[in-house]
Amino acid sequence: MVRKPEQYLNRLILRLARRDWPGRMHFVQERGYVPEISQAALMQWPRLNVCLRGKAVYRVRGEGGVRELALGRGDGVCTLPGCALAPFAGAEYISLGLVFHPEMTRFLLGHNSRSHGHRFLLVHHAPAPLGTDGWHAMTALENCRSEPPEALLPAALGKVVLLLAARTLEAGGQVTGKATLTWQAACHFLEENLHRPLGRQEVADFLQVHPNHLARLFRRFCGESFNTYVRNLRLQRSRELLEVPGMNVGQVARACGYTDPNYFIRCYRDVYGHTPGAGRNRPSSP
Repeated sequence: MVRKPEQYLNRLILRLARRDWPGRMHFVQERGYVPEISQAALMQWPRLNVCLRGKAVYRVRGEGGVRELALGRGDGVCTLPGCALAPFAGAEYISLGLVFHPEMTRFLLGHNSRSHGHRFLLVHHAPAPLGTDGWHAMTALENCRSEPPEALLPAALGKVVLLLAARTLEAGGQVTGKATLTWQAACHFLEENLHRPLGRQEVADFLQVHPNHLARLFRRFCGESFNTYVRNLRLQRSRELLEVPGMNVGQVARACGYTDPNYFIRCYRDVYGHTPGAGRNRPSSP
């Protein structure tokens, strides 16, 4: 474990900038799910990744289906909100990921390997969002999504976003309370990982807190248990996905973290009073 993640990440970003990384910038811009990658994470907020070592391969939505996106060492990828992103299990790489929430900035150092899958080497939540300059730079970067990967402008904007994101590391714990930050981070992690059958222990491990402390935070900030919160979040997501053409109930269930479609149907009926299929066939309210 890195004792001072803020200093480590700041030095890492400065090294990337001096190396002129990202050198090429890719974009994930096709929003929504497709059945073939229903197990992918659906990004709720803008994300910027840089491949530090190896070759990163992702499965993303493309025109008419699924495409593979390959990043070499030093390449970056900007993922727009609402887009699905799935690491390819057979790829070997280390990457730095930044997720830009309105109230915080998340830094993720990830390792993907054939033998152990994907795991995080470092997770840090800076209790400050991108400043005005950072959001303007991020908007400008997103507006370059039609540019080819070799174009100079998106790569330059990617560097600017990285450097401005490093400023959030200096905020320390002054912007918001630690309990609030931890709870917000847990909610964001759940939103981006609803496709997985997550439990309280895994979320607590990701945040490096005790599971009982995590449970207390959910009781404190939303007035319900962790399990109830996750169930409601999954079912809300399922209602959105039931509107996606081409996704059947079983695919929707898996995309929301239910390994057993029959259990998903029972949970859905208990909360909404009808089955997912019946809800799909009902006319929309005016």
